[in-house]
Amino acid sequence: MAYSLFSTPVANYIFEAGNHFWCRRKKGVFDGIDAFVTEAFLTYNFHPDYGIDVKTNNVPEGTIAEKTLLTISVRAKEDYLLFFKEKNIPVYSVDVLPISGEGEMFSIETKERSVKKMERSITFLGLSALISLQPFSRGEISEKMKNKVVDVSEKNPTALYNERSVIAAEKISALACKLSSTLGRLPTIGITYGFMHADIITYLQDSERREKMISFYKEKNFPHIFQGQLNILRSYKHISSTDSQKGYWKVKFENMNLFVVEQEKSISQKRRK
Repeated sequence: MAYSLFSTPVANYIFEAGNHFWCRRKKGVFDGIDAFVTEAFLTYNFHPDYGIDVKTNNVPEGTIAEKTLLTISVRAKEDYLLFFKEKNIPVYSVDVLPISGEGEMFSIETKERSVKKMERSITFLGLSALISLQPFSRGEISEKMKNKVVDVSEKNPTALYNERSVIAAEKISALACKLSSTLGRLPTIGITYGFMHADIITYLQDSERREKMISFYKEKNFPHIFQGQLNILRSYKHISSTDSQKGYWKVKFENMNLFVVEQEKSISQKRRK
């Protein structure tokens, strides 16, 4: 898929723009990475029998099936997972999910679907498709395309796209600092996210712009997402194959303590006002 190589004061990054239906790892693009971040957690929405906490949409810590680890095509998934296992690369997810039916495809500021907002969404989708395909899904994403995507994304802020991208960038940057401290050098982090999240590139490079958007969502108390996932970093470790545990990974949660969410006021408190 299309990709971008860039650096910040805290890490070197390789961002790969993919999609959930057809995705392939560009040969050699992730060679030498110290860690990998994936838009992994979406898969659990389609596997209701994995013990999801209905309040936070989190899966309890423990062992998970390998088939739930990546939200990409089966053929591509096998290639990625084999690469992670052979190179012993730690895998992480920083994703948060939008609450279905509560604004994931709507503007953050209103739930009304105006023609203008729909036009923006369609434009955004078209631009994202170009990112994933240019040229022939193997080229480097141009600066012009990166700028256009983040511009459109911010003009039409939704929980499904921009809000999740901003949150992911903040958590990835914090993860980079943690890895840097452990390694004693700048880490190289590989990232694969849906092509509609290519604005993550800008938010990793421009901390002021990222902080501005975080403030925007914080003022609105991070709307339309599972807030229980905001501070969670998920790490995945492959379990050596045995007859009983073949193809399984161990998932652990860590609280990153990056975001503060105002607790919902009780009905009695609201009535006293």
